[in-house]
Amino acid sequence: MKTRIIAGAAMVALLSACGSKTTAPVESDYTLSVNFGNDNANGKMAYVINYASGDKMDSVVVEGGIANFAGKIEGPTVASITADGHRVGTLILEAGENTFADDKGSSSYDKAYDEVMTNLKNEVNNIYTSLDTTLTGDARTNAINAIYAKRDSLIDATIVKNITSPVGYKLFGEQGPYMSSERFNAILKNNESLADTKRVARLKKTFDALDATSAGKDYVDFEVEYDGTVTKLSDFVKPGEYTLVDFWASWCGPCKHEIENFVKPIYEKYGDKLNVVGVTVWEEPDATKAWLEQNPLPWNIILNAQAIPTELYGINGIPCIILIGPDGKIVERDLRQDKLVAAVEAAMNPEAAPAE
Repeated sequence: MKTRIIAGAAMVALLSACGSKTTAPVESDYTLSVNFGNDNANGKMAYVINYASGDKMDSVVVEGGIANFAGKIEGPTVASITADGHRVGTLILEAGENTFADDKGSSSYDKAYDEVMTNLKNEVNNIYTSLDTTLTGDARTNAINAIYAKRDSLIDATIVKNITSPVGYKLFGEQGPYMSSERFNAILKNNESLADTKRVARLKKTFDALDATSAGKDYVDFEVEYDGTVTKLSDFVKPGEYTLVDFWASWCGPCKHEIENFVKPIYEKYGDKLNVVGVTVWEEPDATKAWLEQNPLPWNIILNAQAIPTELYGINGIPCIILIGPDGKIVERDLRQDKLVAAVEAAMNPEAAPAE
């Protein structure tokens, strides 16, 4: 599991929520020494960033493979460390001296977090090894789904058990993007103070957008301006026909794999009756154009969409492929590989669908 981050003043409010009176948080001094383990980061600017708000807490130039930060915090604060624009790791800062090396922080909260994660991983492994390997077919599929459900319940219970400390909040920040909206909102419903942080609020907005663009909902139009021209998704979605929309970027390896091995064959087979539209996100248009010059695609491409569609569709990662029906409603979304092929085949050949 990759670690992510959290908190600050909002966490102080969370920790003190049981009190009958609200008092102003008290700032305390902290220092943080980050050991990068080598000299590759020397001369680069490093930052400590509040995970909950995204605000930069301090910045220094790395010297001798070390970055030494200092500042004030209002209670235990989950923070991320970046250098030269790349995330180095996360930790839970506390008042006084803190260190970070070998992907571990030194605070009492970091140690508690490591213990919780070790126990969680062991319990999850026990769940995985409980699978009856002699099962086949639907019985095996059902058993695997049951194991995933047990794993998710265990993760959620661990978060809730520790939610009044930065440990649970950090775990929620890490696991939240990989949850279903139902799981995410169930935890948030009983811990509403979590939504006070910008990060959790953004994640909730993503899940709300995901629900609003789920199967059966109308597709959401958007417009992008590039090189003096405004382009809309609706320019390429033709009423009465199916449209496959691929949100991708040229730096994304899985996106290019999906295009080459699945989208291209689909287009070659059904391009005469299936619209295919590529939408590049999170990428500068010059980079996309350079890649397309070497790897031309035969369908329409919307350049420079950046985060406009990903926010509207609640997209956390790419590639994200959506199939839109002739009536403008989303048939399926988040399609990949065999699932993508099956969805298109079912749409293009409805007469071949098994009778209910």
